[in-house]
Amino acid sequence: MTFRSIYWDDKDARLKTYSSSTKSDGRSVVKIEIEVHDTYRLASILRDLAELRAEQKAAVPLTESKKPKRPGSRRVIASQRPLLLTYQRED
Repeated sequence: MTFRSIYWDDKDARLKTYSSSTKSDGRSVVKIEIEVHDTYRLASILRDLAELRAEQKAAVPLTESKKPKRPGSRRVIASQRPLLLTYQRED
């Protein structure tokens, strides 16, 4: 099990708000808003989050990360009649 954390000094950044919601499939989403006063702290937090995302993305096999394509979607479009578009120039 891996534990993740982000941290900051209270003088540089403060927790502004947070909320959570649950989706119909049972997954929950937590949104955190941090107000940052120092540009170096902002860069540090963003860098930490980018590293975290890259590590998690690398850990997911390609078969799980891609959604399956809908079969036959091109066939439906190809079987439709083309639109007849005309252009009339006004003089």
